Amino acid sequence: AYTRGAREGLSLVGATLLGTVALYDALRALGRVHGPPLAPYGYTAFVQGVMMTLLSRFGSLRRQLERRAAELNDRGRALARANEELRATQDELVRKEQLAAVGELAAVIAHEVRNPLAIIANAVATLRRPQIPVSDRDTLLQILDEETLRLNRLVGDLLRYARPVTVQRQLISLREIAERALVLTQGHEQVSAELIEAAPAEKIWGDGNLLRQVVENLITNALQAK
Repeated sequence: AYTRGAREGLSLVGATLLGTVALYDALRALGRVHGPPLAPYGYTAFVQGVMMTLLSRFGSLRRQLERRAAELNDRGRALARANEELRATQDELVRKEQLAAVGELAAVIAHEVRNPLAIIANAVATLRRPQIPVSDRDTLLQILDEETLRLNRLVGDLLRYARPVTVQRQLISLREIAERALVLTQGHEQVSAELIEAAPAEKIWGDGNLLRQVVENLITNALQAK
């Protein structure tokens, strides 16, 4: 009790009184001293000392628990603030990624739109020439219709960029796709393009617009890298 500090002092006092009373009652029983028995008072003092010690321990533990609870509350508030800051940082990163994705998408769409616009410009320039055969005029008008539909589809793809691409398969001619794509080379005096077909290619099932994008992107990249 002495080593545990003042909290155990009452218990130490009660134990000392109980020992003193026990010694007194023993001497009284031997006839060495005279007087009333004091054992009940000694036990009462001892029990009260123990109870007060337990109450002191309980109060100390309660104060420790209150301090721990206050520390936990402070840590909880700090974690909540850190979580809010982390969420704000994450939202900012998401917004930056979205802006970057929109920028990349805009660059891709601009690249894809230039191809049909170049074909339309070449077709219009050819239509303005005098004495164009009727068959060529009809072909050029058909090209204008196809490129207009293609631009419309590109705009639709831009509006639905978050959705997966829907492939529209049909019978297509790879030679026609290549011929239409080679129109992009017109107007480049230093470029010479030739379509070589070792054997007539049969029609295949595929998405003509997507395949044209592939071929035209290859031609556009070649023109830019010449």
